[in-house]
This record gives sequence, C-alpha cells and structure tokens, in this order.
Amino acid sequence: MEFALLLPNKKRVPIDSKWPASEMLRKLGETADPAERAGLTAQIEAAVASKAQEVAKYIDPAQTIHLAIAAIPDSVYSVCRKAHFQAIKSHVLVVSYSMALPVILALYKFQLEYAVSVDQEVLESHLRQIADSLRAIEDEFQNRLSRGSIMIQNACTEFMARISEIKSSLASLRAPRASAATDASASG
Repeated sequence: MEFALLLPNKKRVPIDSKWPASEMLRKLGETADPAERAGLTAQIEAAVASKAQEVAKYIDPAQTIHLAIAAIPDSVYSVCRKAHFQAIKSHVLVVSYSMALPVILALYKFQLEYAVSVDQEVLESHLRQIADSLRAIEDEFQNRLSRGSIMIQNACTEFMARISEIKSSLASLRAPRASAATDASASG
C-alpha cells in the first residue's frame, strides 16, 4: 500500500493511487471509433475492478477500518460505470484523484465525530457490575417483598377472621334481645 490515513482510533485507511493501465487510457483519448472506445472502456473498467481487488487485500481488521480507497485518474473515473459497484462490494471506495482529498478529509471528520473506541476491559467491568446489580435487585424482590406480601396476606386473613368473630358476637348479643322482645309481645 502506498499511503494510509491514521485515524483518531489508531486504525488506518489504506489508500492506493497507482494506476497501471496508462496505455489503455492514452489509446482511449486518441480514438474516435465508438466500437474501439467501447472495448477500451470495458478493459479500463476491468483494470479498475482488478485494482480494487488488489486494494481490498490491504484491509486488515487488526490495523485498518473495513474500507480502503483506490484513487484513479479523473479520466478513468469518468468512463467507469460498473467498477464502482464491484469495488464497494469488496469494501473499496473508488475515487478520482481530484476528489481523493475531500473524500479522505470527510472520512477523517466522520471518524472524529461518530466513531467510538471501546475499551473491552472497561466494557466488561461495567457489564459485570450491571449483572451484579440486577441479581441484587432480583434477590430483594424475591426475599423481602415476597415475604412482605405473604405477611400482609396473613395479616389480612387474620383481621378478616377477627372481624367475623366480632360480627358474630354482635349478632349473638342482638339475638337474645330480639327473641326476648318477641316473647314479651306474644305473652301480652
């Protein structure tokens, strides 16, 4: 690889700007025959696709992001129609020489603003703490609240039993008066 852009997260973006098919490009500029131009354009597209496959080999997850850049001459870029799509399938962005710098600067800016570098040990530590806290909350629910609920239910049952006893006693107290009043009216 010729160049690599070092990103803030210490990963690199491979950049290759060598163009090996200069002769085809010269011939394309000299010919006016549509059939010959079509054949040269197809060869140039094949050369761009081949170059993209070569540049894709520079992608190394340990050292690079999952994208590489293949910069090609503006005149080559202008005749490519399918090579861009084939290249991006291999995670290679084909750009013209004149657009290479703006694209690279935009990529760097996006990396600064949106990329997040995660320290796996710190992440694992926080995940462990969250798991421990969830376990403690679950224990509280199962032990204290569950016991409390049972205690409230038992108290409610006991109170209802006592209320029934009181009602029964009240009914018993009222019952003899009612039967005495009935007896007195019957005898008189």
